[in-house]
Amino acid sequence: MFVREACRAIGRSPLPDLIAQPASLDAGNLPVGTQKQYRLSLSNQSRGYAWGRIEMQPPLQWVVFSTEFEGSSAHIDLQLDLSNVAPGVYKSQLVIQPEGVPTKLLVALRVEVTALAVQIEPKILDLGSLAYRAKARGQVRMICKTAGGRLLGEAS
Repeated sequence: MFVREACRAIGRSPLPDLIAQPASLDAGNLPVGTQKQYRLSLSNQSRGYAWGRIEMQPPLQWVVFSTEFEGSSAHIDLQLDLSNVAPGVYKSQLVIQPEGVPTKLLVALRVEVTALAVQIEPKILDLGSLAYRAKARGQVRMICKTAGGRLLGEAS
């Protein structure tokens, strides 16, 4: 309590004042199936020790991060898993709320998920004439032509 009053007396805030580096995160264009990690650094530009909560608004289920931070120099690791994300532009923000501090730190997040370019070989699969209930096998290859993209799932 004494430290807070002393800070007020000299016109200095006794509370942590956090900044994020980078101040916003634009992941750019990432193809479906990409798995990528990003790191945000938090630093205190004032005095005091900082800890608190982190949430994402609106939530993006495919972005995984710790919901708490601690320390005047902390890191937030974000893991993006675009394995089951439809192509489109997604925008959200991390809301970082230091304990006991009335202001929140907002870090914008933008990701554009792009569709995969897929090549199928052969283009036509001719199994010839088959008798009733006869079985035949053929082979089809699906090739992802998009760098960094991944094909997932089964075909039958």
